[in-house]
Amino acid sequence: MNLYCYAHALFFRHETVNIHTHDKPEWFAQKVNPLGKVPVIQLDDRIVFDSKIVNGYLDATYPGPKVVPSDPFLAAQGQMILELWERVSYPH
Repeated sequence: MNLYCYAHALFFRHETVNIHTHDKPEWFAQKVNPLGKVPVIQLDDRIVFDSKIVNGYLDATYPGPKVVPSDPFLAAQGQMILELWERVSYPH
């Protein structure tokens, strides 16, 4: 699920910062994500990055609908889709 949609579904206040995935500003890798990948969430001074880690963090932190299904096979399918998407989006 798109992190933006998930944030809206959870109804928590957030600010979206768009980062060009192929032309990231220097501050992004230096201060936010040393891997240079998105998505990233920042809550106060806490930064969490990587799609799978962000999804797990949000599931553990907020009540309501979950990003990762409780069925192990469906959860594995979701992780496989994310892995394929990351390889297509970030081929290096």
